[in-house]
Amino acid sequence: MVRFTGYIDSEKRPAGFPSMVFSDIFFEAGNLTELKDSIKAMYKIFASQQCMLVPKNPDTIQNDETRFDYDSLIYVPMHMITYIGTTTKMLAGEVPTIDEDGQPRYADGSKTWKN
Repeated sequence: MVRFTGYIDSEKRPAGFPSMVFSDIFFEAGNLTELKDSIKAMYKIFASQQCMLVPKNPDTIQNDETRFDYDSLIYVPMHMITYIGTTTKMLAGEVPTIDEDGQPRYADGSKTWKN
């Protein structure tokens, strides 16, 4: 899992807007080179779209792009962001995906355990 953190320019930040925005992306990578290539590809997406699409609720697990719920996202234009950093966490085992109801499920359709 890679957390992309967009740091908001304090001079362009509207009142009440957070100083950082987050986009958590899950990548399947067999080695460090594949992970680096995936991160680089995500940076290219941010650059080409000139924005970060981030969840309104920073604690939300994001769906893959084909199933985004755009009502739950904020479009943050790149001119508001001073820089983007990453934090990478290795996850072991199968990574669940988000189903149509917003619930995490494994590939076989079984639900994940949640607190």
